[in-house]
Amino acid sequence: MWLNTLGDCWENVWAEDGNIYAVADDSNGVKENGEMLLPYFYGVILLNENISAPRVAGLVILICALPCSVINPAGKNAKANNNAPSKIYYILCICIFILNGAASTTAKTHAINDMAIPATNLVVYANFWSMIMNGAAYFIFARRAKNIAAVNIAEIKPNKIYAILTAAVCATIGGTGFLFQLIAAKNVPAVALYPFITGGTIVLSSICARIFFKEKISKPALAGIIMSICGTLLFLID
Repeated sequence: MWLNTLGDCWENVWAEDGNIYAVADDSNGVKENGEMLLPYFYGVILLNENISAPRVAGLVILICALPCSVINPAGKNAKANNNAPSKIYYILCICIFILNGAASTTAKTHAINDMAIPATNLVVYANFWSMIMNGAAYFIFARRAKNIAAVNIAEIKPNKIYAILTAAVCATIGGTGFLFQLIAAKNVPAVALYPFITGGTIVLSSICARIFFKEKISKPALAGIIMSICGTLLFLID
C-alpha cells in the first residue's frame, strides 16, 4: 500500500525546460483529506468497522498534520500581491475533496464485493479511462492557454524525453501502488487503510522532495512530517 504514496509523489512533478520540479500546493492537502476522511466514515457508518481510541487519535493527528505539510511560507504576501485565491479555486478544492474520496470509497466497495473483477483488470481499466480523460483535459486546456496573452507559448521549450520518462515512471509506480491498494482494501479495514496511506503520502513526498529535488523543509512542514509519523503509527494499534 505504501507504493501508492510514491505514485502520489510523482503526480506532483512538473517537467519544464529539461528540469524537474516538485510542485506543492493546498490542493494536495484537500486531496489527501478526501481520500482519508470519506472512506474512513464509510467504513464506520456503512461497513460497521470497529474503531479504537488510538486510531481516532491517529486520525485527528493526521488531519492536523495535513495543513502543516502544505503551508507556503511565501503565501503570507499573497493578498498584498493580488494573488489571493479566486472562487474557482475553492470550487476546485471541493471537487478534489469529493472526487478523490469517492474514488477511494468506490475502490473499497469493489474490493469487498463478491462480484469484483480481479484487481489487475481493474487497474488496467482505471488507467485506460484515466488516459482518455487526462488526454481530453490536456487538449482543452492547452488550446485555452494559447488564447491567454500572458502565456508566451513560443518561450516554452518542453523536453519531450523527460516528459515521456516522467509519465512512464508515474504510470508504473502509481499503477503498482493502486494494485497493492486494491489488494489491501479487500482485507484491511477502511478505517485503518486510507489514513495509513495518507500518513505515508505526507512522509514519503516530503522525503523525496528533500532528497531528489533539494527542497528545503520548512518548520511547519517538518512538524507535519513528525505528526504524520506519529499518527500513522497509532493505526498499527488495534
